[in-house]
Amino acid sequence: MPLTPKQSARLAELYAEFGGGRLERYAARKLMNYGLRRARASELADDIAQDVWVAVARETTKPLMAADELSEDERRIFLFGRVKTEVHQYFRRGSTSEYPIDWTDPVTCNTLCSVLPGGCARTALPAYLDAMVAKLPERERAALLLRLEGMNMRLVAEHVGVSYPTANRLVETALLLIQIDNPELSADPVPLETLPKWEREELAGMSAAQRAALLRMDETSRRALLLHVGQGLNITEVARRLNVPRYQVLPVLGACATALRTLTADDMEQAA
Repeated sequence: MPLTPKQSARLAELYAEFGGGRLERYAARKLMNYGLRRARASELADDIAQDVWVAVARETTKPLMAADELSEDERRIFLFGRVKTEVHQYFRRGSTSEYPIDWTDPVTCNTLCSVLPGGCARTALPAYLDAMVAKLPERERAALLLRLEGMNMRLVAEHVGVSYPTANRLVETALLLIQIDNPELSADPVPLETLPKWEREELAGMSAAQRAALLRMDETSRRALLLHVGQGLNITEVARRLNVPRYQVLPVLGACATALRTLTADDMEQAA
C-alpha cells in the first residue's frame, strides 16, 4: 500500500512503541481465554497482529496515524482494542452465535466505558509494570498474565501445563518476585523493633536492600526466607519451624530465595 514518507515514519514510530511481540502476546492470551491451546494461540496471534498493523497502515486519516494527537495510553487502547476485535471476528466467522460483551475487559472498558474509568480493570499493563513482569521467569510470567486476564486457576494450570497447586504457586511466586525487586510497591515496612529477637538477628546479617524487601513482606514469607536464606533450612524444616503446610512456603523458596540473594547495594537505592 502506498504511504507518504511521513506516514511511513509514523507507522515505524508506532511499531517501535508497540511492536516486539506486545500485540502478539495480548492476542495469544485472549485466544487462550477462548480455549485454544498455547501452540495454536501463538501461531494465530502472529496472523492477528499482522492484520492489525495492516489495518492501521491503511487508516492514514485516522487519529492513530496522526502524530501527537493521542496520548500513549490512548494509542495503546486503540491498538489493543483492534487486537481484541480481530480475535472476536475470528471466532464469529466460525459460529453464528454472538458473544456477550465482556465489560470487565480492560480494552472494552477503556474504549466503550470511558465515563467510568474508575471501574475498569486494566490488564494491558502500563509500561513500568510491563517491564517488571517481563523480568519474571517464563512460567511465572505466563501464569501471572493469564490470571490478570481473569482466567480461573484451573484454566491457568491447563494452559501453562501444570497442576492446579503448581499454578497457584507460580502466580504467588511471580507476585513475590515483583515485590522483592520493587519493595516500594508493597506495604509499609514493619518496624524492626516489633520483630522477635531471632528475626532481628537474621536481618542484621542481610544487606540493606534485602532488609528493605523483607520488612515489607507478610510475616510467613519474611520468616520463611529468613530461615531458608539465613539459616539454610530446607522446605520441610521451614514448614515445621513455622508450623504451616509445605505448600504455604513453597512460593517463597526457589526463585524468590535466589532473587533475594542477588539483591545488592545498588538495588537498595531503587528500593528505598
